[in-house]
Amino acid sequence: MQPNISIVMLSYYHEKYIKKAIESILCQVTDLTYELIIADDCSKDATRKIISDYANRYPDKIKPIYNEINLGITKNLYNAISHCTGKYITFLSGDDFWIDEKKLEKQYQFLEEHKEYVAVTGVVEARLNGKEIISCSPERGMVDKKITLRDYLSGRTFDTHSVMIHNFYNENGGKEYMRNIVKFSPYIDDSTTCILILKKGPAFTMSDHFGVYRVIKGTANAQNYNSKNTTFQKAEKEIELYSNMTKEFDDLDLTQLFARCLSIAALTSLLNLSFSDYRKLYNSLPKKYKNGRTKCAVIGNMIKTGKRVIKLRILSFIKGGY
Repeated sequence: MQPNISIVMLSYYHEKYIKKAIESILCQVTDLTYELIIADDCSKDATRKIISDYANRYPDKIKPIYNEINLGITKNLYNAISHCTGKYITFLSGDDFWIDEKKLEKQYQFLEEHKEYVAVTGVVEARLNGKEIISCSPERGMVDKKITLRDYLSGRTFDTHSVMIHNFYNENGGKEYMRNIVKFSPYIDDSTTCILILKKGPAFTMSDHFGVYRVIKGTANAQNYNSKNTTFQKAEKEIELYSNMTKEFDDLDLTQLFARCLSIAALTSLLNLSFSDYRKLYNSLPKKYKNGRTKCAVIGNMIKTGKRVIKLRILSFIKGGY
């Protein structure tokens, strides 16, 4: 029998956090049927043993996938989605957790009752070390509202950490459509996933706080994408993603997405008093985006980003230094 919901969890060196992630799913109060697809991307710590223990205890709910080689986040995500049989799909990273025991019930009922939406999301709290709240996404003025593709491309983004979507993979042509997750970038999945969702139709952002995104102080042996790459390396990968996206979807105006990425690199250049890396990034843009409109958008995003960074630095200093 087809489950109501498939839950995709990607894990990679999450031995410290994955128990809480799994437990936050198992404690959901619902009569809905669900499957938890946990795709571990060749972790060498105790992550796999923890997953195996839970899978043995809940064989009717948990379906583990153990990659024998490291696929990278987008291939791992696509592979996990290909195993989903539920009517709807939702996502939770192995180092994050849900905080609403009715999350599945609320989002499932919303999509059942509002057929005009292809996805529903909610508020995600960014917490230092999983405890102190430092920000929420989306912001207060963006909840209880519809989000279209045009909204997203203009800068009104939402968080994939709490989204529930129709299972597009099982639709006609869905397999190739969802393969764009891998096609556009081996490193970044969020922007691609959001755009692929919104090209299918609008999403709705509920005001409920559904999940927590852990903000963790980096360590010398950290294994995640953010710890392994500098600001400019991440910017290079993000621009490569959007450039590849323009080749497939030439009807999209990605000015704000390019500008958001460039603004962070520009702020870093200002701090370092070195602009050669920024010029290199700007020159890598597709030709049609090298214009005054993009430059103005970069300045606007720099102001917004600067204010946000200052706020986070002040908060982290008060809370003990991050």
